[in-house]
Formats: sequence, structure tokens, C-alpha cells
Amino acid sequence: MQALQKAQRFIDAANEQKQEEKLANAEEDVMAAIKMRPSTPVYPLASRRKDSVDRLQYSDETRRAIILLQRLIRGRADQNMMFEGKEKRLDLITELRATEEWRRQSELPEERMLIENY
Repeated sequence: MQALQKAQRFIDAANEQKQEEKLANAEEDVMAAIKMRPSTPVYPLASRRKDSVDRLQYSDETRRAIILLQRLIRGRADQNMMFEGKEKRLDLITELRATEEWRRQSELPEERMLIENY
């Protein structure tokens, strides 16, 4: 009887641990889905007095450089997301390519029908 109770406690502890892992994974999934990108900040132009023409030109160049840098970073983030998606689906891509290769090499109509159904 004690052996059964000990085994049951062990099973209960393992089930609780699995539940905690599921909750932790669920929270991570929710946080991953919420990723939001901040809006591009807008920088006010310097005053348009004659003595501040150099400052205005410098401010405009700085603003353009900031926007270019943000575009580059966001483009790289998109590339990384595409790469991660490709890596996740690499098995499916390989399977599709193999199926296409089998289709090209099949000579008998039965083989072609079997590949089409696959």
C-alpha cells in the first residue's frame, strides 16, 4: 500500500511539473504574439531664423540619418523573421522538393498516380 501511495505522489508531482511548464510556455507564446514595434519618432525642425540655417541643415541631416537607420534595422528584423520561418518549415520544404523530384523521375502511370495521391 505504501508503495502505491509513493508511486501516486511521484505521478502527481510529475503532472504538476508538466502543468507548470505548460503555463510557462503559454505565457511565452502570448508575449511573443504581442511584439509591437514603436512608432518612428518625429523630431521638430529648428527655428527658421537666418542665424540658425546651419543648425537647420544639421537637424535635417540627422533626422534623415535616423530614419535611414530605423529602416535598415526594421528590414533586417524582417529578414530574420523570414529566415526563422524558413528554418521552422525546412522539413516540409525538403519533402516538397523530394516529391517533385520523384514526380519527374517516375516512368510508370501507377507511380505517377501514387505520387499525386501522396
